[in-house]
This record gives sequence, C-alpha cells and structure tokens, in this order.
Amino acid sequence: MPSFGIKSADSISIDTVLLNVLGYTCFTTSVYLQAFDATVRKQFKKQFDGNLPLLSGVDVVYSLHGLALVLVLLSQVTLGNKLWKFNNKRVSFKLSRITKFFYSAITVFLIYHIVTPTSEFKALEFALYLSYFKIAITFTKYLPQVMYNRKRKSMAGISKLQIFLDLLGGLFASAELLLKNKATLAEMMLSNTTKIGIIVVTIIFDTVFLIQFRLYPENDDHLKNEKLEEGIND
Repeated sequence: MPSFGIKSADSISIDTVLLNVLGYTCFTTSVYLQAFDATVRKQFKKQFDGNLPLLSGVDVVYSLHGLALVLVLLSQVTLGNKLWKFNNKRVSFKLSRITKFFYSAITVFLIYHIVTPTSEFKALEFALYLSYFKIAITFTKYLPQVMYNRKRKSMAGISKLQIFLDLLGGLFASAELLLKNKATLAEMMLSNTTKIGIIVVTIIFDTVFLIQFRLYPENDDHLKNEKLEEGIND
C-alpha cells in the first residue's frame, strides 16, 4: 500500500473505503453461500436449469483477502495517526449521500429478508441480491475516488501497480470463466452475473484510473509540495 511509503492516507476517499468494506462483506457472504451452502446450491440448480455458479474456495479466499485489506485501509484513513504513526491532515469526515444510501439500503434489505415469510427460493434470492449489491457498489464506489483525484488534480498515493494487477486479475478471471464453462455462453452469463458484472465494472474503472495517471502525471511534485507544507506547518 502506498500509504505506508508516504506516511499518509489523505489521498484515499473515505467514501470509497466504506463502500469497499460493505461491498466485500456482501460479496464474501454471497460467494460463500453460492459455493458451499447446500440449500442455496440446490435452489440455484433448480432456478438455472441444472447449472451451478463457477465459484470455488479460491473465490472465497479472494473475497476474504479483499475484505481484510480494505479494513486495514479503513484503519489507515480513520486511525492513521494513532495506529500507524501517519501524518494524516484530515481530522473529520463527511460521508457522501451515496455511502449513506447504500448502508441504509442494505439495512432495509436485511430487515425485509428477516421479516418476510419463507419462499421456495428465499435462500438463493438472499445470496443473489447480496451479489447484486456488490455489483452496484463496485460501480458506485469508484466514482468518489475518480472525483477526488480530479479535485486534487493528482494521483499521488494511488498505486499504479495495484491498478495494473487489478486489471490483470479481471482479465484472468474472464479467462477462467471461459475455460471452466461447459454450458452455452448465454447460460454461463446468466448463472455468473455477479462475477461477470464485477469484472466488467472493474476493467472500465481501472482504465479510467490509468487515463487519470496520464492526465495528472506530477505525482512526485505533488508529494514534495505536501511534505513542504508539512515542514512549514511544523
């Protein structure tokens, strides 16, 4: 994480981090249920003409790893000075309406799921709706960071390597789906909407971030100015 190198997490949008936490929590739960829960898999097979999602324990480990990383990042943004000995300048955070909306929406969804009577595909619907939340959050979470980068006119503190690896991961995930698939392409897309949706959105926004690196190339100068300001303030 570049935050360690520059001893600051001010370049990271709090909204992006909180949306990441919620998104990975939904995704981890959904993937685990689709990959290992017998009831969900039975209902999935019945709903999708005998097909099962192309998910495995590797996907669960990946999502848990992602959740752990964003929790670390959240601690760097909110408790960086105390916990990580950073030099964060932000002392308060104002959450966007988008973040508030998604946390409110997931709360309403969970309450609705608890109070509604059991139906034939209730367990499957719960797992799938969590995955749809993840897709929506994945699309939305990048917007605050894109706008934050635009506002600062800088990509300082953002790892280009991480973006390249993220993009590469999306391409490999696409190849994995095609290689594992034994059904028709249409059936594969219908039974793996979560994975495909996340792959598409991730590739799009990784491309946007790489374009921003071209638009705002003065990362080193920006960091020098930040350090100079810190020295003056000290």
